[in-house]
Amino acid sequence: MRVRRRLAAVLVAGLAASGAAVATAAGAQASTSDCASTYTCWWVDTGYSGTYYGSAMNQLSWPSGIANKDSSVWNDGTSGQAIFTYNYNANIEVMYCVRKGVKVSSIPSSKANRGNSHNWKAPDSGCL
Repeated sequence: MRVRRRLAAVLVAGLAASGAAVATAAGAQASTSDCASTYTCWWVDTGYSGTYYGSAMNQLSWPSGIANKDSSVWNDGTSGQAIFTYNYNANIEVMYCVRKGVKVSSIPSSKANRGNSHNWKAPDSGCL
């Protein structure tokens, strides 16, 4: 039991240090207000509902709770950069990018549920 508590504490500390968060939002009550300022957040359901993942840093791989389950997204970052979401870990094969301040309540079906990593960089003409 002590080992589990220590492991849980280490995992929580690791997520906090990485600038990432995974949380569950109540389905009908969920909204973009669940996403911390300076983060981009992805939700498993359209309309910003269900479990979500938030990050303020580049991530080479997503946790299992959101990997291949991204259905809606909001870039609430402050850097002015776009968030690029990738089909594979290690930022391989861009699926979509979202400019700062843009909310996408339903990621296009050809690109949804395929995110596995992301990074921040200057937006290009293909960004939402």
